[in-house]
Amino acid sequence: MLKLAGQKGYLESGERKLEEGKLKHLESKRFSKVEQGRYDIEDKTMRKLERMGTTGTGQTRPFPEKAEYEPKGRILDPKEAFRVLSWKFHGKGPGKKQAEKHAAKVVKREKLKKMNSMDTPLGTLNKQLKKQEQLQAPYLVLSGRGDGGQPLQKE
Repeated sequence: MLKLAGQKGYLESGERKLEEGKLKHLESKRFSKVEQGRYDIEDKTMRKLERMGTTGTGQTRPFPEKAEYEPKGRILDPKEAFRVLSWKFHGKGPGKKQAEKHAAKVVKREKLKKMNSMDTPLGTLNKQLKKQEQLQAPYLVLSGRGDGGQPLQKE
C-alpha cells in the first residue's frame, strides 16, 4: 500500500525533501540586481528610458505655424493670463460665481476706458460748460436762482 501511495505522489521521498528545503515558493520571482560602484541619478534615468524604449533621441514632429489664425477677444494682463493657463493645465475652470464676478469686473474696466476722464457719467461738466458759454460769464451761480431772482431753466 505504501508503495502505491509513493508512486501516486502522496508520500515524499527522503531525497526530494532535501532538495526542496530551500523554500522556493518564498523566493522572489522578479528582482533587480543593484549595481555596485558609482551610482548616478542620470544613469538611473537613462536606464529607465532605455527599458521603456524612449531615450528622447527619436524623430520629432515639426511645429508648423497656425494657418488662418485670427486673434480675437481682449488682451489679458499677466495675472489673468496665468489664471487661464492654470485652468487649462489642470482641466478645470472658474466657478459660476467667480465667472460672474470676473465678467462684471471686465465690464466695469471697459466702461472706465470708454468714459471721458474729464467728465462724470451724467455729463455734468459738459452741461456746465455749455451754460457758461450761454451766459458768457467766467463763473456759474449754483444757488438755483438767476440774476433777476428767477430760477434757472433746464435746457
